[in-house]
This record gives sequence, C-alpha cells and structure tokens, in this order.
Amino acid sequence: MAKNWAILSKMKITGLNDTLQGVVESIQREGGCKIYFFGGGIRDAVRPSIHGWIGGDLDASVTCDFEKFKNICIKKYGFQNCFSPKPKTKIIRIGSAKTYTEKKNEIISIDVSSFSGTFDISHIFWEYTINYVVYDPKENILFDMTSRSLDDQCNKEFDIPVSSNQWLNWTNKDGILKALR
Repeated sequence: MAKNWAILSKMKITGLNDTLQGVVESIQREGGCKIYFFGGGIRDAVRPSIHGWIGGDLDASVTCDFEKFKNICIKKYGFQNCFSPKPKTKIIRIGSAKTYTEKKNEIISIDVSSFSGTFDISHIFWEYTINYVVYDPKENILFDMTSRSLDDQCNKEFDIPVSSNQWLNWTNKDGILKALR
C-alpha cells in the first residue's frame, strides 16, 4: 500500500494546481486535521500495482471540526474547487465537478466528509465490505472496518457489511442504488 500511495500522492487533482500529497499536507498543517481515505479508491490502491490507473475519485474523512475544514479548503483552493456536490450534506468535494475522465494518473476529486458522519453510523448505511478499508496516509496504516474487507479483496469477493438478520434493513437504505454501484 505504501508504494501505491506514493504513486497516488504525486497525482494532480483535476482543477487544482496541487497534488494529493499537497492537499493532505495543507489539511493537516493548516487545520490540525487527521484525514483518512476509504472507498473504491483505496480498495483499488490495495492491489499490487496501480500503474496505468485511470483517473478516479477518492473518498476521505476528517477528524477536525467540519466547518473549520471547509473554511481551510475554500481559503486554499477557492469556492469553485471546494463545494458540496449534494445539497444539505456534510460533504465537500475538493477538485473538479466532473465525475469522469479519460486521463490516466489524475485524481478527479476528493469527497471529504466528517469522521463522525462517516464511521459513527450504522453499518446498514454502508455499501459493501470491500469499500471499508480505511487508510491513514500519515501513519501508513490500513484499517479494516468490517474485519472482512481485506480478505474479500484478496479472494475477489464482496459481501454485505451486516449480519444476515439485518439484510432487509440494509436493502431498505438505498438498496437499489447500492446494488447498481
């Protein structure tokens, strides 16, 4: 993971004159925020090689006060590069409003949420086990939030992150959207 993170961290963020590493360092330095990455971008980075990676997005979570983070982002990158992609949510997108690019080795955007709003919620709101590996770039540590994520990735499987007696509740929370993703 450290080798792949070194590659990812040097990638430019679409719309910014900055790399992933620059964004992470700014958030940590200027806000004293810890930032953790999770989701499909980290799932893909756990693979042995990411060379030729087609641009995508990353999901992250910050531990500091969310308004403080938002103000740091806007001051550093401007309103056009720090905005909420979904009204009435505590998510700030750093980077482009685009959702897809053909460019290789470029990060489209980073969707950042509040740590408590991401991991302190019921697992019935989570998607699949393989998306809940969390990476701390400062300490170079992977956390397996479901205790099955890494095994599922290695075995090329995915699973629902709740026990079978909770499947109905899981499918009732954006179930069709989860299935389509």
